[in-house]
Amino acid sequence: MKFNAAKCKVLHINPDNDQQYRYTMLDDTENFIALSKVNEEKDLGVTFESNLKFEKHISTIVNKAQRVLSLIHHSFDYMDQDMFLTLYKSIVCPLLEYATCVWSPHLKKDIRKLESAQRRATKLVTNINHLSYEDRLSSLGLPTLEYRRDRNDMIQVYKALHGIDDINWMSLFTLAPSNNNRGHSLKLFKKQCKTTHRLNTFFQLE
Repeated sequence: MKFNAAKCKVLHINPDNDQQYRYTMLDDTENFIALSKVNEEKDLGVTFESNLKFEKHISTIVNKAQRVLSLIHHSFDYMDQDMFLTLYKSIVCPLLEYATCVWSPHLKKDIRKLESAQRRATKLVTNINHLSYEDRLSSLGLPTLEYRRDRNDMIQVYKALHGIDDINWMSLFTLAPSNNNRGHSLKLFKKQCKTTHRLNTFFQLE
């Protein structure tokens, strides 16, 4: 595959990286050009930041979801539960749950920001908008977004370990030592981490 040098960027994540180093690449004319350095870059629909906090990505998808919810609100005078679930699951949830294994937040403020989108969405249902958020979820048969992210993580781990997804899981996870009688053959080893970012990644699941 030939890369377009004009579209390639340098994003430093490790703070110990030598950010003074100049990265270059051959362009179409076989001349070396310097790659520009950025603090954030969008890749496959996810905005990565140099601090790996994904705050901008979360704000972006919540704003998109809010705009869609506003459009739905102004398009229907009445919204029953079946209508809502069809619309919400088909055009709002995908915005809030795409690639969550990559960017799933651990900070309470980000968790609350994401949940606010579903909190607002459930108020669109006419006959239950007077109920509390928890009661609205119960009536609609919906879990919290945080629960769905945790569940999605576990599903992805299961797919990786059982060969359902075609990935080299050994490069992502380490099996726990089998020198005790507790657990099972696919029990994962949780490594010690120096940063909270690493501690709360998809690869450090309990």
